Amino acid sequence: MNILVLSDDRELRRTLRKYFENKEISVTEFSTWDDRLLGILSELSPDVVVVEGLSRNGETLSPIDILERVRFNVPTILYTDAIDPVNFYMKLQPKGIADVLVLKSEGVDGLIEKIDSIIEELKHEEDLRPRISALYDSLYPEPPLLVAYSPIMKAVIERVVPLAREKNLPIVVVGETGTGKELMARFIHMLSTPDGPFVPVNCADFKGSDLNIARSELFGHVKGAFTGAVRDRKGAFERANGGTLFLDEIEELPEAVQADLLRVLQDKIITPLGSDRSIKVNVRVISATNKRLNDLLKSGLLREDLYFRLAGGVVELPPLRDRGATEILLLTEHFLRKYRPESYIGISREFADALSSYDWPGNVRELEQTILQALSFAGSSRVLTLRHLPAEKFSVKSVRERIRELILERVREIVRTIDVSTLSCDDIIELKEEFEALLMEPVFLKCGLNFSQLARELKTNRDLRKRKSGEILKRKYILKRDKKDGE
Repeated sequence: MNILVLSDDRELRRTLRKYFENKEISVTEFSTWDDRLLGILSELSPDVVVVEGLSRNGETLSPIDILERVRFNVPTILYTDAIDPVNFYMKLQPKGIADVLVLKSEGVDGLIEKIDSIIEELKHEEDLRPRISALYDSLYPEPPLLVAYSPIMKAVIERVVPLAREKNLPIVVVGETGTGKELMARFIHMLSTPDGPFVPVNCADFKGSDLNIARSELFGHVKGAFTGAVRDRKGAFERANGGTLFLDEIEELPEAVQADLLRVLQDKIITPLGSDRSIKVNVRVISATNKRLNDLLKSGLLREDLYFRLAGGVVELPPLRDRGATEILLLTEHFLRKYRPESYIGISREFADALSSYDWPGNVRELEQTILQALSFAGSSRVLTLRHLPAEKFSVKSVRERIRELILERVREIVRTIDVSTLSCDDIIELKEEFEALLMEPVFLKCGLNFSQLARELKTNRDLRKRKSGEILKRKYILKRDKKDGE
């Protein structure tokens, strides 16, 4: 572990060096700036950087002056009173200039406490990303349009492939908001090897507007067809000729325009507004909705005869919460490559656990925005941790509660599906002890089979060796290891 200190304050450097070298942490110091220093700094690989100020030709370079010349892809602390905290966290931190501001009014003790906390965090940051990245590469040699790893998504793809090959078959995609309905429509378009483009139209844009606006967008118009029609315009059907027209939120299409759409689907002919010229079109229509299809028909939001024309095939997209932890992490890898392609950033176990246990009401779209937000909070950090996630949704307490509920739900499923009435009280107590050992096992392995370290990780003063669960772990690993060593 190495700390880089950029400061012209001799006493500050001396205090930090003495404190951290006593903890067997090396400290590299610089007090002045010259042109050679930039090259030297670029060769260093510190774990934490402290920036206070450097002398240059009798003047002092401020922390911001220094960081405008050189950036560090590691946790970086500004130690200064010259920066307003609100300005720092609102403007400077999101730009990646630094991660933490420690005011000089907090004293050197406050600075040391912050460095200590970062070092402790770094020691416990197990980067899971190499494993996730390796799986992603094995599945997708080229960047995929869709990430589909879970059994439920693989079943969707198996259904989609034969539907996509029927080029003239209209399809309805159903799914909650943010599940990727337009991406699925693009995937179907790509599989069908079309002769024309993919043209998306959001029918919600027509809500409350003049019917001519919707008709013009779909079928086109000629100059003078209505007020504001100052030139001829091709509609979405004509633009999509030979390809795919995607109608999102189809239930928002005005009823009168639904009747026009039905006629076009039947005849495959459009007539632009204000024109007496008919145009033959060859377009596959894919529509989408976040409502249940039965509810759409019962409520009258969608004409029944139009539905039967649109629903040559129905594709239902599952919500992200049903797609499993591995797919959530593969999607995370996908977004990290999309938004941070030029530099590597790891994923800690707590970050992965938080994403995997969250229920994602906004689905894939919410996950994408969360990753973007985490990257903006991360600054120059090398590993994404829980502190980089929005606190209102991903506090330590809320993540723990979700993990507990997830485990309990799995246990409830097992209890519901088997007959447990034959178990005795002793059986139940023994199961509880084995279950406790099972939950402790991953942490025990991470701690190198050390019970004292396990107790610290689990934040308990109990002697875990003396618990039944501890005895189970001891028999499984320590006695087994000692027996092997003695052979």
